[in-house]
Amino acid sequence: MELEREVADLQLRLRASQQKQDAVSLSQQQISSLKAQAQAQEKKISELSVDLESKQKEFQSVLQDKSTLEQQLTSLRQKLEAAEGQSSRTAKTMQELEQNVEQAKKDQQTLKEESWRREEELRAQLTQANEKTERTAVSLEQLTNENKALQTQVSRRPSQEVCVW
Repeated sequence: MELEREVADLQLRLRASQQKQDAVSLSQQQISSLKAQAQAQEKKISELSVDLESKQKEFQSVLQDKSTLEQQLTSLRQKLEAAEGQSSRTAKTMQELEQNVEQAKKDQQTLKEESWRREEELRAQLTQANEKTERTAVSLEQLTNENKALQTQVSRRPSQEVCVW
């Protein structure tokens, strides 16, 4: 019986030892599997780190592009505002020039009309002066004729004194 007990005890130990070996071998398989998983995960982490670094660089580039585009947009807006201001000033200047041209045309027309009226007045005065000159010439001629007649009369009467008042 003791022998049987020893055999049973040895069998139990053998089973326990086999279970431990199985457990150790399972653990070694699990460890190998976990090592493989860890290596795969490290490889994946390395790949993701490279991708992340690439994406960060790409993101920085996009941010720089965005900043550059915002600056260009701001610059274009300022140029547009300046151009609109210049256009407004130009339009105002053009309007003022058009008004000045219109006023100059009106002034020119007024001057033409005044010049025409003045010319007509001068023509009328010239006509009157010519008529007066003609009348004066006629009167002068008559006076000259009368003077000649008087001188002729005076020269025929030498002995009489002539009194001229």
